[in-house]
Amino acid sequence: MNGGEFFINFVDEGPANEIPIKLAINEYSKSLRSCVNFSDPECFKALILPLGLEELRAVVAYEVMNLQGLIVAIKTNQIQTDNSQRQLSEIDFFRLGFTVANPVFNLFDLLQGSNLFESNLKKLPATEASGVKSHLSSKISEGYYRLKSRK
Repeated sequence: MNGGEFFINFVDEGPANEIPIKLAINEYSKSLRSCVNFSDPECFKALILPLGLEELRAVVAYEVMNLQGLIVAIKTNQIQTDNSQRQLSEIDFFRLGFTVANPVFNLFDLLQGSNLFESNLKKLPATEASGVKSHLSSKISEGYYRLKSRK
């Protein structure tokens, strides 16, 4: 016999091993994507065998888990950051000379007293925007859902 020198190990070095497939499974194990190339007949043959089906199930399960994690992260972070992002947008509108209906940014309370002077009125949007950004970085970052650390 030839000592196995001409045989391909489809588990680790399948036909799709060198193809850069952007799958979430790459974070876990790049060898699992070695047979996930449906355009190659050898990959397809390897996938319909019991070991290939197990690999495909593992790849699909990891992709679904990654998708679920992304959905949870986006919804959790969106709840925390929506009001602050809306405030920043309203401050930008105020800087351009516009107001919005039902604002989160309470413009009426700020436009009283010394803030009505021309010099203070020009500084007001920058001051308020920096306050909102500092709130975002100090308060919200504590509960921010980081998917990378959860994997």
